[in-house]
Amino acid sequence: MLSLTGVLINIFKTEGGINKDGEAYEAQNKIQLLGEVANPNGTVKKDMYTLTVKDLRDFEGMESQEIIVPIGIFASGRNITYFLTKGSKPTLANPI
Repeated sequence: MLSLTGVLINIFKTEGGINKDGEAYEAQNKIQLLGEVANPNGTVKKDMYTLTVKDLRDFEGMESQEIIVPIGIFASGRNITYFLTKGSKPTLANPI
């Protein structure tokens, strides 16, 4: 299993609507994590990860804290997509 650790910086909901092909799409719950990626030369790069989640209530009260979420990854061409695994819940990385 893979996990993503980062600071939860935002939770939000996108609105549903109609795309350019006239197809309806539903509203989605999203979170944004700020994580660190190690570079081959030893430096660290900060990356933002926006993930779709089932229930925002699982993340409420965790803003500005470092959390761990189980994720899956798949590639489509040159793009990599990250997603929360079904039924997964966040945990605090450094609980007090």
